[in-house]
Parts: sequence; structure tokens; C-alpha cells
Amino acid sequence: MNSSRFSTAYTASAVFGSLETLAPISLEVLDPNGSYFKFNLDTINLYNLIRLEGSSYFRSIYTKTYDILRNTTDDHHNAHFNMIDRALRGPNAARDASTRLYLELWLLRPRRDVQVDLTGVYRACERTAPAIRSGGAARDDGFSLAAKSVSARGRRLRSDRRRGNRLHPAVLDGAIYGVL
Repeated sequence: MNSSRFSTAYTASAVFGSLETLAPISLEVLDPNGSYFKFNLDTINLYNLIRLEGSSYFRSIYTKTYDILRNTTDDHHNAHFNMIDRALRGPNAARDASTRLYLELWLLRPRRDVQVDLTGVYRACERTAPAIRSGGAARDDGFSLAAKSVSARGRRLRSDRRRGNRLHPAVLDGAIYGVL
């Protein structure tokens, strides 16, 4: 790649855009349950901005933005976020052990999701209605092994993932055996 071809355009974008990363992330973390996929996009984008940034000034801004995001997602029981955090911050025994557990439990899950309508079974509210409609609360798919150690937020997030937000098993093989 010819980095000099794009360096002027990138530097101009970084000068005007780097500070603008803080505000949207700060607003998005105020609603940790709504539109959860935003955290996946934010994490992936910040990972690349931090990893590839040559300027310590811009990297420090992106790192501060990532810290705001990670303070919200660090207790979400999400192996994807934990693996990116490891890549950016290095090893952490507790986080890495949790990541291995989450990935092992993920591998126990069935490959097909069965739609279950629990509308009349549970009282719906704004925060739990998507989990009820997805049928996430009714199935025992291996996560019951760690149910006592997983918060209510974690159960809701697993319901979101049951709707299709999964990593391909081939991606996870290297993560389980090679990285952690």
C-alpha cells in the first residue's frame, strides 16, 4: 500500500474528526440495551483506529473514546469485546478466563434458533420485550451452567445474540486455542 498517497487526506480527516469520536460514543453508552449492535461497530472501528494510528496525539483521543465504550461493555459477558480488549490492552487473567468460558458455552449452543412466542407468559416492558419476542428466555442451551454467575444484563445480551449476532466457529477456533 502506498501510504503517502493517502496521508494528507487522512491527516486532515483525523485533525477534524478525531475529537468528534468522543461525543457520539458518550451518548451511545447512555443506552446500553438499545440497538446493541452499535457496540460491535464502535469496538471494531476503535480497535483499528487505535491499532493503526501513527500519531500519539490522535491515538490518545481514540484510546480515551475506547475507554468510555469499554467501561460500558466490560461487564456484558461478550467474548468478542474481551478479545479486542486483550489485543489493545494485553493479557488480563480474569478477563481472559471469562472469555474462554463464554466461548466454550457458545460452542454448546444449538446451531439453529427456534422461535418461541412468550408474549402471554411474561409481563413485557420496554427493556425485556425484545428478549421475550426472540424466545431467548425459554431455552436451555448450555448457558444455564453459568446462570448464577451471569447478570440479568448478560442474559438480555445473550438473547440479542440468539437472534443471529454470532461469530463463525472457524473464527473462534483460533481465539480459543491460539490467542487466549
